Amino acid sequence: DNWQDELSKLHINFPIKVGESFDKRLHTMNLLIHWLEYELMNVYQNKHQYIINCDFNHSPDTYNIWKRFPDNELGNFSPNLQFGNLHCHYIMIGRHFLEMFDARDFVCPEQQFVPQTIYNATCGLVFSEPSSSELVDQMRQYYDERGGISFFGYEFDDPLMRKGFFKLGQLENVSEFDTKEKRDQLRNQIKDNVIVSWTIMPH
Repeated sequence: DNWQDELSKLHINFPIKVGESFDKRLHTMNLLIHWLEYELMNVYQNKHQYIINCDFNHSPDTYNIWKRFPDNELGNFSPNLQFGNLHCHYIMIGRHFLEMFDARDFVCPEQQFVPQTIYNATCGLVFSEPSSSELVDQMRQYYDERGGISFFGYEFDDPLMRKGFFKLGQLENVSEFDTKEKRDQLRNQIKDNVIVSWTIMPH
């Protein structure tokens, strides 16, 4: 789609212009591009992508405060963004594989492909519909078409590709939303209200 190509081109500008200090205008532009991608994919590609981000990465007080993922956790990234999942958000400057795949991005420069190695308190709570059963095959096809190991620097199945997000937890009562009708009801309820807090329940 032409709109997606144009948005992918806009993404290229962010890593070029962003600096060490927080720049509200640049980060707002980047967030708007991502918002447009989500909304236009829902409208024109009949996707059902819905997510609430708890964002600590766009504040001067917390900008550049992060920790590195332990090496033994790098295999725990997943592209399956299931309804009710809570995951670490991507906070790096660049593009990771899953967002490139979703956008079918063929304009991102090789040096701007940056798998996630760091995290902070920023996280996302997913309210999307389940991923397609053909997701992995479609991802592998895109990987090959994009240039494979010569572009990405890793084999497709290498955990260092980090194809997706790192799951932290899930909604406690996620089993109550076992039909699309029930999930739509919750999405509509959230859409029409303001969320002021949520509670983390230990297991």
